Amino acid sequence: MKKVLFALVWMLTLSAGAQQKEWRYVNAPATVYAQTPGSNVLYAGDEAGFIKRSVDKGATWEIVFEGIAGSITDITFLDANHGVATANENATFMTTSDGGLSWNERTLIDSAGNQIAQRFYSAEAVNATTYILNPPYGSNRAFITKDNGLSFKELDFPGTAFHVSGDTLIGLGKTSFFFNTFISYDLGESWALVKSGPSGLSGNNFLYFGYDEVSIINSKTYFMTCGQNNPKGVLKTTDGGISFTKLNEPVNNFFPVYVNFQDVNTGLIGGRISSSWFGFYSTTDGGQTWTPLFNSSPPYTGGAVVAPILELGNNELIAQRDMHAVWSTDGGVSFTDKAEDLHIDVTSNFQRVIPFNKDVWYAHTSGGSVNNGSFRAKSMISEDAGASWSTLLDSANNSLVLNHGVMCPVSLDTMYFAYTKSIGRYIKGGSNSGRLVSQHSAFGGTGVLKILREGNVLLGVAQYFAHVSLDKGETWRVISSGSFAGSTVIDVEFASLNEIYLLTEDNIFKSTDTTKTWVSIKQNMNLSTGATRGNQGITLLKSNEVILFGNDARLYKTTDGGQTWADLNPNLPTNLNFYDFRWMAFRTETEGYAGEPNPNGGLYVLKTVDGGNNWAVYNQGQNMSGLLDMNFADTATGASIGIFGPNVNRYYGKTNYTVDTIQAISSTVTLQESVDLSTGFYPNPSKGIIYLYGTPTKAIKLFNLMGQQVGEWLNPENKVSLGTLKPGVYLIQSEYYNGKTQLSKIVIQ
Repeated sequence: MKKVLFALVWMLTLSAGAQQKEWRYVNAPATVYAQTPGSNVLYAGDEAGFIKRSVDKGATWEIVFEGIAGSITDITFLDANHGVATANENATFMTTSDGGLSWNERTLIDSAGNQIAQRFYSAEAVNATTYILNPPYGSNRAFITKDNGLSFKELDFPGTAFHVSGDTLIGLGKTSFFFNTFISYDLGESWALVKSGPSGLSGNNFLYFGYDEVSIINSKTYFMTCGQNNPKGVLKTTDGGISFTKLNEPVNNFFPVYVNFQDVNTGLIGGRISSSWFGFYSTTDGGQTWTPLFNSSPPYTGGAVVAPILELGNNELIAQRDMHAVWSTDGGVSFTDKAEDLHIDVTSNFQRVIPFNKDVWYAHTSGGSVNNGSFRAKSMISEDAGASWSTLLDSANNSLVLNHGVMCPVSLDTMYFAYTKSIGRYIKGGSNSGRLVSQHSAFGGTGVLKILREGNVLLGVAQYFAHVSLDKGETWRVISSGSFAGSTVIDVEFASLNEIYLLTEDNIFKSTDTTKTWVSIKQNMNLSTGATRGNQGITLLKSNEVILFGNDARLYKTTDGGQTWADLNPNLPTNLNFYDFRWMAFRTETEGYAGEPNPNGGLYVLKTVDGGNNWAVYNQGQNMSGLLDMNFADTATGASIGIFGPNVNRYYGKTNYTVDTIQAISSTVTLQESVDLSTGFYPNPSKGIIYLYGTPTKAIKLFNLMGQQVGEWLNPENKVSLGTLKPGVYLIQSEYYNGKTQLSKIVIQ
């Protein structure tokens, strides 16, 4: 078969392979861990397509790549600066040249300009300039670059390539139902078939589905795990793949997914013992006998430790438990949790998530129990935008107790909450954390219904009383008592203390005198209750503009403070006539979302772009079904919590979403990328100032993503001011005095 040279091209719209999503999971399980050579910095790729960075051994994570929505399949570092990541998207991979701080998404195309119809399952590092992009087992298109990604050549053999040493590669693959082993001594220029056929491997499941992981000692000796395939177990070859033998199983019903041998005798394996138990075992005699290490079976109650697993040296391992990282410093005997997970109960409506800013989020879950019997009702905080969580603790280190998700964050480390007939204050690490600061015996019902904030003003409202603070919660006072004819209070919103709206089960009231008096503004609305009818909440878009929503497509809007109400139900499409509006959240005054956690004709989330007048089904986020709550901290930061998959989504809209894959259109931009790592500019992202280094630059041209030139600098100095530009992604074309041209992407903040 003819070997075809492939090149990387940067393009100016979304690639057909990449799936851009406004809403993405941020606490999705990790799929791969990696470590920067020579440091303790960790990277994780996850099911949501994020690459995350941790400098505290997995306790907290920072998202450093958010370009695609396909699962990250591998992260490999060539040296301390250069790395490669692969994903579950055709023709797509990512590279870094700054040690993983930032990643560029790349698309592999053929000489005709067509994308490669191939996913890359892993990246195999050979040296600082050479790496291989491997397909999944069963596919046969691997590609190698020897110039750090400037060009790629297809490896002419059916399978996956592994680097041994020097120019030696091992190839594992299949044709039909035969498992094949290959070897190359010239970095894939030519291949020798070592063996085709079973050779000690019995069972068509293995021959068809192949291995899970491979640990290579040398060109003759390597180990493979079969995972849940038949025959399950760890296989070993000492003749380069001509024959395989199966190692002894450490326990019955063991399905290995992880293997790592330091030499022919010493190694570590991990795998599933049952549907929920996991174990690690070590050997010093080549797998004849095994020493049990960690075991997640009873009476151990910490939950199963599962793949991905990465050995870091010095007896340290990082692995996964539920949706967070766990750490071992004793070679896999025990694991320490660096974070907790957000577990929700699908039978309870009291699930809340409230982002204070882009990083600090609060959440509350209620009901049910987890595997170790602990109660799921928890109030939690995340300081890395939902990637990892920890329980809110009072000053005595006890879990903070509060009403059903009634929280109001006021600063990076302070949050006010409701506890029965009181308002309390949580202070991160503070001696008075959990202290009750406002109490009233006549709050009534279940106590404080909602705490609201506008600037320094905080309002705590219950069925019969309201408390107010004018100094961001430092002091509180009672401002009114009110009676709503015995109706249950459902929701409260306010624009100021002179414009407060209160919704009950069958009415809506307004106060214009700091809650001293309330006037019904029900007007012509039909707010009858019944088996299926019912109010669910109100949303304040701006002063005098309110939306009231409920079951069976109950939807009213006022733009004059409640003097008149428009029934928006007739505006809904026919398939939404009986849609239950259970929650509603607006990113701006015009763009908002609404939904219900349970399917109503297959519908879950709706979106409006005209202030709620018209709605359409929205399904552009990652699994946006079953959402229980949604809130926004600002126009660029939102969070939602749901009952399916990982529980928390983050909004990555147009204001802060970086488009990393680009497609060619007609423009004056040179589209062939020629990256020279010894020359370029920094920082990237930039606030409008960049610094040049390397080869003297003749000219710089700046283009927007429509291919339009927006700036030019001739004979630029070391420091270049790019002028006033809107935040976003641009292309810089650098022309050098040596005749070379380089095209690069830059993000302006």
